[in-house]
Amino acid sequence: MGFADGENLVARYQAIVKAGRTPRAGIEYEKDVLVWHEEITEQFVSDVVRLSYYQTVSGDDLKLEEIHERITGVRFGYSPENQDDSITYSGSLYPRIFKKESRSAKTKSVDINLTIDVLRHAADPRIDIIFLLSGDGDFLPLAQEVSRNGKQVWLAAFSSGLSRRLRHVADEFIDLDELFFEPEAT
Repeated sequence: MGFADGENLVARYQAIVKAGRTPRAGIEYEKDVLVWHEEITEQFVSDVVRLSYYQTVSGDDLKLEEIHERITGVRFGYSPENQDDSITYSGSLYPRIFKKESRSAKTKSVDINLTIDVLRHAADPRIDIIFLLSGDGDFLPLAQEVSRNGKQVWLAAFSSGLSRRLRHVADEFIDLDELFFEPEAT
C-alpha cells in the first residue's frame, strides 16, 4: 500500500524549484496541489496495491471535485524487466482530498488521515510493505510503529525538508531529487 503526503511533496518540490533546480520532463504538476512523476513507483509497483494521494485544498465543492478528478487521472506504473523502456500502467492515484478554509490555513487533515489509513493497513496480515511518500519528520513515530509490527517501510522523499531520522528508519529509500530534477552542474 502506498501513501503520498501531497502537501509535503508539493511544498518540497516547489522549494527546490525556487532554489534554482531545473525540473526534468514528464512531471505532472499543479501549483500547491499536485506533483508526480510516473516513474516514482517503477521499482516497486508490482508490490503497490493502491496509492493514496492526500492533499488539502481551499475552494468550493466544484474546485474540490476538479482536483479529485485531476489526481484520479494520474497513473503510476513500472517498466518490466527484459522489455523496452515503456512503462506498463497498473493503477491511478486514489485521491484523499480535504477542504481547508484558505490557502494559507494550516491543517493537520493530511497527517491525521494518512496516519489512520497507514495504521489500518499495517494491521492487515496481507500487507507486507507500507510505501510512504513524504520526508516529514512528523511521520517518524508512524514509521517506527509500522516497523515494530513487522512491516517494511519504503520511503520516497525530496532532500528539501527530509527528516534524517525518518530516512534511517526506512527499509528502502528513493531520493526523489534524482527523478524530478536535472543533475546539478558541478
